[in-house]
Amino acid sequence: EEENHDLQVMLETATEHADHVSEGLEEERNDLATMLEMTAEHADTVEDELHERAAEALRKSEQQLRMIVDATPTSIIISRIENGEIAYANVMMGSLIGIDREALVGRSTVDLYFEPSDRQAIVSALQEHGAVDNCETRFKRDDGTMMWVDLSLRLLEFDGQPAILSALHDITERIEGEIAQREKE
Repeated sequence: EEENHDLQVMLETATEHADHVSEGLEEERNDLATMLEMTAEHADTVEDELHERAAEALRKSEQQLRMIVDATPTSIIISRIENGEIAYANVMMGSLIGIDREALVGRSTVDLYFEPSDRQAIVSALQEHGAVDNCETRFKRDDGTMMWVDLSLRLLEFDGQPAILSALHDITERIEGEIAQREKE
């Protein structure tokens, strides 16, 4: 009977202790759930803030790049690889062709080549080598007159699409001078 009583006391003590431990574990679980929820909310806030900062940095960088490109004394266009649609043109490009740069956006670069088939050969060389430098080719102004340009191209992504960055300048006087010299000789 004494052993039975001792066992019962031990069982009650163990049960009370287990209940106390269970209550403590329940409190800890609730505390951890609260901490996890707060951490998740904080992480979402931090993530949102980081996205905002990254987007702002990207906008600032793009704005600075546009300012640099617009101030560059070289004619520059950015066009889509697949169809040659002009996505961007700087002021110098508009001046070179003889129209406002805004009027160039949306047009096809094929229309700028004096011989439209020249574009495909140059784009093929660009895709094969990753760059084209100092390619002399014929372009046409908005009024249809032919001009010689020195053209350099690079592949890039613009507005999430594969594109071509083209830098060119008018070398018509030099080429015509060379032709005149050869004819003289």
